[in-house]
Amino acid sequence: MRLLLRFLLISFSIAGMISILFYSKGMFYEDSYPQFEGQGTSEEPYLIQDKDDLKALRDLVNEGESFEDMYFLQSKDIDLEGEVWIPIGIFGSGNYFAGIYDGGAHCIENLFVIHEEETSPSNGGFFGVLNGTVKNFGIESGEISGDYVGTITSHGTARTLILNCYNKASVSGTGRAGGICDNIGSGSVINCVNYGQVNAPVAAQIVSYNAKNLMAVYPVEGAFTDYFTGIYIDMPISGNSPAEQLNAGIDMLLDDEVITGEEATKWQ
Repeated sequence: MRLLLRFLLISFSIAGMISILFYSKGMFYEDSYPQFEGQGTSEEPYLIQDKDDLKALRDLVNEGESFEDMYFLQSKDIDLEGEVWIPIGIFGSGNYFAGIYDGGAHCIENLFVIHEEETSPSNGGFFGVLNGTVKNFGIESGEISGDYVGTITSHGTARTLILNCYNKASVSGTGRAGGICDNIGSGSVINCVNYGQVNAPVAAQIVSYNAKNLMAVYPVEGAFTDYFTGIYIDMPISGNSPAEQLNAGIDMLLDDEVITGEEATKWQ
């Protein structure tokens, strides 16, 4: 009997340690983040279904949760009317999103990011600093302003990938402004288009400072500035709208085996 009790105690201790280990590594996604429906995996991503989900993601990241290698899927268009958006990942904080945000070929409407000393940093965008992936995502309308700004993100890292995205919001900077991003360093921008107005002393339709790789973008003219030192691969994407152009880009990238079918979603 004593041996049986000892065995049970050891078993429960080991099970508890395993549970703690898995929990700490984010394996029990659903229990870890009850704010979201889903499990954070590629098969069952966390769902971003409305403005409240989006704000919950933003607040968790800005409080220090990176969501590294976890998956999010936006399930519908989301209107941020009435909100002054605080970016996901405040520049200089070290708290940045490191997961995969899949817009699901949906967009954000009325994205307003306005630099205010107490509430919003000067390096603004939907993301302030991105340390992961954003794909299949659009910004339909809004205004982003600050010192060094971009619409999808202001800044990024070597892990940053912006794929199959578009912007129609206006962006203005006192220093630099990019229609998609300002400076993502060694990150990549692939198959992205900008229809928004861009105004700044240093301005570009896609990347206003730097990225490692830039491929299949529209417009080509003025896509980057003289600060750009990365690799630019000119793959003209034809069409009369962001949807047509991005879908044409997807077809080219699939044919050239740059991306896989699971990475990009066709636009309606």
